[in-house]
Amino acid sequence: DGLLQLAGLSNIRKDSLRVFSSISDYGLLKTPPFYLKVCQELGIQPEEMAHVGDNLVFDYLNPGAAGIRAFYLDRIQNNRHPQALKSLLELKNNLDKSAIIKL
Repeated sequence: DGLLQLAGLSNIRKDSLRVFSSISDYGLLKTPPFYLKVCQELGIQPEEMAHVGDNLVFDYLNPGAAGIRAFYLDRIQNNRHPQALKSLLELKNNLDKSAIIKL
């Protein structure tokens, strides 16, 4: 509750948030097929999902390749990626800019 409110995302239904472990739940690395399996399990299309994580390849490039709106969180700015979020507080502004995501 507190993190969603702090990030300005308190209007997101908590029952729409899920955490999946690629290794524990599926025995897979976070590859595009993993992300597509998650979408299938949730009964949604990839473009209906948003994913945020701190690994450039597994949390940004791979879900993006699957058609998911992905956000790369680089708090310490290791990679200096132009699309990187420096904080989760930037997530709402980026979601608001997206024509794909509906809050």
